[in-house]
Amino acid sequence: MRVPAQNVLGRLGDGFKVAMGILNNGRLGLAAGSVGAAKQVIRLALAHATSRRQFGRAIAEFGLIKDKIANMIVKTYAAESMVYLTTGLIDKESRIIL
Repeated sequence: MRVPAQNVLGRLGDGFKVAMGILNNGRLGLAAGSVGAAKQVIRLALAHATSRRQFGRAIAEFGLIKDKIANMIVKTYAAESMVYLTTGLIDKESRIIL
């Protein structure tokens, strides 16, 4: 495919590198968005667990529910930490290159 010179991104022959860079940025954006969604799900789960009652008490008082919510929080924290680590590495790399 012929591409006009003003529409070329980067140097000639570097199209694959440009495409991979764009995909990697998209993956990171999706990961960050997923962390935000997970945090919202935790808020909703906590609201439900504190308002839903079974056997005369809130289900948030049951050990299994506490364990499930704790696992959600730990996994979300780990995912958020990975996003921060990755963005930090990308930022550090871009400062070295520039």
